[in-house]
Amino acid sequence: MGSENDEILAREVLAAERFGAADFIKSIVLQLASSEDSLDQTYTITIAGYSIQSDMFAKTIREHEGDKGLAGQAAKHALIEQENAIWTQHWVDRMWNAPSAEEFWRCLMIAKTSMDARVSNKTPESSCWALYTPVFRGARKSAIKDRNKERKKRLLGQEAPEPIFIKFIK
Repeated sequence: MGSENDEILAREVLAAERFGAADFIKSIVLQLASSEDSLDQTYTITIAGYSIQSDMFAKTIREHEGDKGLAGQAAKHALIEQENAIWTQHWVDRMWNAPSAEEFWRCLMIAKTSMDARVSNKTPESSCWALYTPVFRGARKSAIKDRNKERKKRLLGQEAPEPIFIKFIK
């Protein structure tokens, strides 16, 4: 766990899952969830919230929803991240299946409010809106930049300490 903020942690989790290590992320979440250490549990909650598999980890997150301290704060933030991912995917799916260009645009603008890198940049083959793929990718890129700016200010779902206070041995 060498992330100095949630932007880096979310990127590491996504990269692992996208490039064939989804089982590794799952095993880390299960291993840390069984730990008695509250910091391990806080990491597992945060990783679960940023995972593409977050629906599989919903129970793990919800178990700490009312907790006080780091785990409770992480759970609150992870649930928001998880709900944002579900909400965004709903609107992206509606966007690609929109009956009109206006509806495509409306769905894209709604999805952009909570979109992050978990949303694929690929156009579904069945969509008649392939012509708008560059617009979608531009909006996605902008949304990811916005999410990363927010996440850079956080670590484990709360305000990140100054980098000078987080030293990792490489």
